[in-house]
Amino acid sequence: MRGIFTKAVAVSVLVLLVFSAGCAKYFTGTGATDESAGQQTMSMPAGGEQVPSGTVATLFDSKKIYFEFDKHDLNPEARQLLTEIAAYLKEYGELRLEIEGHCDERGTSEYNLALGERRAGAARDFLVTMGIDASRIDTISYGEEKPEDPGKTEEAWARNRRAQFIFSR
Repeated sequence: MRGIFTKAVAVSVLVLLVFSAGCAKYFTGTGATDESAGQQTMSMPAGGEQVPSGTVATLFDSKKIYFEFDKHDLNPEARQLLTEIAAYLKEYGELRLEIEGHCDERGTSEYNLALGERRAGAARDFLVTMGIDASRIDTISYGEEKPEDPGKTEEAWARNRRAQFIFSR
């Protein structure tokens, strides 16, 4: 009888843990929206606290910098946006930034991961030259894995060659 009771308690605890783990309200890690909360969620570096929707930081979320084919050089528009981001980071010293590097589908997965890292790194290096502490900036490359446009045209590929920004506390 005691063995059945112990098993029932263990199963109950396990079920409770599974359900409570599924209740992550804000952090999804995918950039998806949580419809039930009615609030945009953002992916962010591990351990970061989400920057609420409607803040200036989330306005930069929709901004991206774009790159030429097989390049990681920053064009004038990219430098202008990064200058604005640097000013914002200087004003709000508690914020951290993750820069995601992306590529189009041409090239091997390994090559595109390396190119995405160079693109994110170019943006990070520019911010560091603008006075932002490198310890506040994380970079990640998704290579060709997260296309903005799944099309197979020059225009689609151009939209996929980008770096984008995610802020956290």
